[in-house]
Amino acid sequence: MATEHSTKTKLLDAGQRLMLSGGYTATTVDQVCAEAGVTKGSFFHYFKSKEEFGEALLDHFWESGQQMLASAPFTELADPLVRLHGYLDHFVVLARDPGVPNSCLFGNVSQEMAPVHPALRARCGEGFGAWAEQIARELDEAKRLHPPQVDFDSGSLARHFIAVYEGSLILVKAHDDARVLEENVEHFRRYVTALFGQVDGNGGKPDGQAPSRNRD
Repeated sequence: MATEHSTKTKLLDAGQRLMLSGGYTATTVDQVCAEAGVTKGSFFHYFKSKEEFGEALLDHFWESGQQMLASAPFTELADPLVRLHGYLDHFVVLARDPGVPNSCLFGNVSQEMAPVHPALRARCGEGFGAWAEQIARELDEAKRLHPPQVDFDSGSLARHFIAVYEGSLILVKAHDDARVLEENVEHFRRYVTALFGQVDGNGGKPDGQAPSRNRD
């Protein structure tokens, strides 16, 4: 069982690397097998088709992203608004890291396959929905502790962040400049700060200091 799990994980990890860099359509089953170092027979032992592999891969992408977030230091912060700024810091750090692809599997597959493959479209929609719900929960907690100057719908603002992020990834590719992503995340941060007002690194409000951020 351990070997089976390892082989399947190798295929999913390989597919994720390839499709984040080259897209869904351009990535072949042969390429996935070569990248994973397994046979084509092994691929079809686990997945009936590339489309079924794509559905599993979208789940794998979400799960691997959740694991990465769970280990991020900002998750230990007590104040939800400071934690939200830490969440934005996390995306800025990723944008600056040349070893992290500025790409999103949900976005890539949506653009390529949504018009022609309903199951993949639905899986992407579920992924974006779960992401928005996650952000909205943080925003709701922040609203309870720090009533905003102007009320807003947490779900709508969460979807706005996703739109900013996904649109920025397209611009990064078009301009070959990852700074676009960082700049737009910071624009979103300024909007959040305007809604809530400023807090210090310990969650106090206000003292004229913006939330503590890792700017090094």
